[in-house]
Amino acid sequence: MNESAETAAAAFEASVANLVEFVETVPDEDWVKVVPIEERTVAVMTYHIAALMPQMSTWFDVRDEVPGTVAEQDAANAREAQEHATVTREEVLALIRANAPAVAAAMRAVTPEWLDSIVKFAPAGGMEMPVARMVAMNEVHVSKHLAAIRAAVADPG
Repeated sequence: MNESAETAAAAFEASVANLVEFVETVPDEDWVKVVPIEERTVAVMTYHIAALMPQMSTWFDVRDEVPGTVAEQDAANAREAQEHATVTREEVLALIRANAPAVAAAMRAVTPEWLDSIVKFAPAGGMEMPVARMVAMNEVHVSKHLAAIRAAVADPG
């Protein structure tokens, strides 16, 4: 067993459990609140987290460079916000439950040798990143967005 990959996968699963609990319990009036830092609703943000899981899990399996630019990511996020503006919590929960187990399995499958490898991350200007960081980004993507969502829901304004 690869301890580093196992630790990262377990952290991802814990963050996913927090996301599921949030989606299941957030009041309806908060589901449509805008998350200021993201300029997207709680509904769209939770959808975004779930929908991006499979794509992000491919980032640590590339041999050269993770493709894309910040502009492409921004455009994709804008399209996603329009296309999924009316997403339901049931749809989000189904997507999380469909995507998260495969991502955790992919994280666990990364070998210690590959974790030590370096790949270029084009969305960050071609910055070289350790694969271990790319693996950990799966959990960070969930927890960072969930923290912003929770802050927006807690904000009475």
